[in-house]
Amino acid sequence: MLLLEKRTRRGGRRVRRVREKRKGRKVTVRVGNLNVGSMTGERRELADLMERRKCLGSKQSVGHTNEHEAGNRRGADKCNQCIRPHVGCERQVKEDFWTEVDELLESIPMEERVMIGADFNGHVRQGNRGDEDVMGRHGVKDINEEGQMIVDFAKRMDFAVVNTFFEKKMEHRVTYKSGGRSTQVDYILYRRCNVKEIKDCKVIPGESVVKQHRIVVCSMTLIAKVRKQMQAQPRIKWWRLK
Repeated sequence: MLLLEKRTRRGGRRVRRVREKRKGRKVTVRVGNLNVGSMTGERRELADLMERRKCLGSKQSVGHTNEHEAGNRRGADKCNQCIRPHVGCERQVKEDFWTEVDELLESIPMEERVMIGADFNGHVRQGNRGDEDVMGRHGVKDINEEGQMIVDFAKRMDFAVVNTFFEKKMEHRVTYKSGGRSTQVDYILYRRCNVKEIKDCKVIPGESVVKQHRIVVCSMTLIAKVRKQMQAQPRIKWWRLK
């Protein structure tokens, strides 16, 4: 007769929970980007909008920057915020803008998360032939000069145009709508090495804080690492010393 030894299985729910705790816990973050021309009289409405949509707000800004570092000094709507120069501006002005953004990003360590949300005043197009590494197929309209600069920046700095990777109805891709004109000019850019953290990105129509521009909401999952607790130094009992 064979005696079968019952082996205890290593692991189990308790062990798995401990291992997951050591790795860190998953945290869902929603980031909202909305092009607001002026905050005058709209600050409360904008805060309510972001709270209603459970978003971290971004008003024409670049993550990890201050206002002056991200802004274009000439030809932009807001010189102290990140907004792309107008289509009618000189090419040198547009190139100066991207040069400033390049210099800023080069000063940020690669291990840090960087997300850029802004009105870039350009169209990256629908389809991604030849640019599959930095964008998806779900843009709007044809590419223009400003849109090509966005794609070139993404290739140069190893970023991804997040909006274009998610297949949505046209109503959830259009970021600017006025009268009979519908287009996509607001984008969220994220480092390609971290793009798998993005779970969804879409435009939410129907909000009335800004009539023309629409809010772009990006959902992402991050791993919150557990910090190791510092061991307390043992107390020295001076009174026992002889």
